[in-house]
Amino acid sequence: MLFTNKHFIAAMIITPILAFGGYFATDYIVSERPHSAVPGSSYPLAAKSNCRYQSGRCTLKNGDIEIELTSELGNNENINFQIHSDLPLHGAKIALTSTGSEQLPQQMQAIDTDQTQWQTTLKNRDIDNAKLLVVISVDDVLYYGETETTFTTYKTSFSQANMQ
Repeated sequence: MLFTNKHFIAAMIITPILAFGGYFATDYIVSERPHSAVPGSSYPLAAKSNCRYQSGRCTLKNGDIEIELTSELGNNENINFQIHSDLPLHGAKIALTSTGSEQLPQQMQAIDTDQTQWQTTLKNRDIDNAKLLVVISVDDVLYYGETETTFTTYKTSFSQANMQ
């Protein structure tokens, strides 16, 4: 009896169409449109998931801008940081901060001619409890990011005995 009612049949056909149409129309109306970076402005870099683990690498991203941080422990007092970018950078600074002590940002040096690889050495002050602050400049636009330093140590679930 219910399935013979023409109003019920029409509602069963129209309701999903309106639901999907409303979902996509709402997304179109309220979603943020991508826009180009404005020279002289600053934008945040988001840390990807590899920054939270002992991966040896940390990726920071905002739109087309993506940099990869790697670290290498030097002697007991120093840690070497490198930045790799797909786009040429005009400058890069990096600093370690921890509770009670802050280090002034240190200018990084380009190590290749196309300015996509940068490096510097920082003092290793309580690296396990520190945060890493990064600022880069691309086409007169500043991008800044902050991440934990967990990624600076590379560990896997394989022991050295398993590797041989």
